[in-house]
Amino acid sequence: MFEIRLSSPIISLVGKGDDTFGGNQRLFDNPTMRGYGCGVIAAADLLYYLALTRPDYATPYTGVARSNYLSFEQYSRMCARLRASFMPIIPRFGKTGPALAAGLNMYFSRYSIPYRARWCIGHDKLFDRIEDMLSRDIPVIFSVGANFPIFWGKKKVNLYTRSPEGEMRPTAGTKAHFMTVVGLSEDYFHVSSWGKEYFISRKEYADYVKAHGSTVTSNIMYIKAI
Repeated sequence: MFEIRLSSPIISLVGKGDDTFGGNQRLFDNPTMRGYGCGVIAAADLLYYLALTRPDYATPYTGVARSNYLSFEQYSRMCARLRASFMPIIPRFGKTGPALAAGLNMYFSRYSIPYRARWCIGHDKLFDRIEDMLSRDIPVIFSVGANFPIFWGKKKVNLYTRSPEGEMRPTAGTKAHFMTVVGLSEDYFHVSSWGKEYFISRKEYADYVKAHGSTVTSNIMYIKAI
């Protein structure tokens, strides 16, 4: 069965409850960060992973990354600094994909990291671009957008967990949310969301975007070398 994944584990936060699988905005006391900080979380996880796997890309924001385990205190300071310098959050709204791309490109430029970020890939190329990034060992910032054009709609995409027997079971749902893709198979995205490991059906995602969403808001951050 086809499957591709990152070469190393993504960040795991320690010191505030159970160890996480990726960052978790729900651990923050700040209400804006807790409610609307998923884009900053996805960006922080990406930048820390780059520093961990490519030491030349370490910056004053990530520090010298020696392990995928990071204390929540260190992580929260990194997120606060990213928000202040590159990725401000609009209260009760959060961040858009293009604004997140702009912040990443400012960061890459300031620290001479030879990457360029672009939001919004044509959905006919979406899976190929995710595979491309994972093959280059780059986490993929990924979004399930809000319902469109009925923004207040309640339709969601299922989040699955895998049982010890390998069965996929729907355990949560999401919309208007950034996540991090760490792997891709023929049928599922393997993602980090709210500090947990989930899977999203590729078919269900495509069906959601077609029937209830928009390709502008349900998309990926494509990062390429320059």
